[in-house]
Amino acid sequence: MTVSGLPQVAETYSYTLSAAMVTGEPVVALGTGAFPERLRGYGAATLLPPDAPPAAINDALVALMRRAHARASAATEGP
Repeated sequence: MTVSGLPQVAETYSYTLSAAMVTGEPVVALGTGAFPERLRGYGAATLLPPDAPPAAINDALVALMRRAHARASAATEGP
């Protein structure tokens, strides 16, 4: 999983987002600048409203961690 700071200003391009998307891992981003367009079609993206409160950002990250933990647990349990 890749976690980086969520920018609060509109960006026309984000090298951090590019690096995160190359990994194929989930991405959580605010819907500002180029993020909505660039993440369209990226199945592992969670796009939050630009004015999302810190609690909503935290909830999205915790949900992401729970899904990753559940997948890892299922993978180690085997058939």
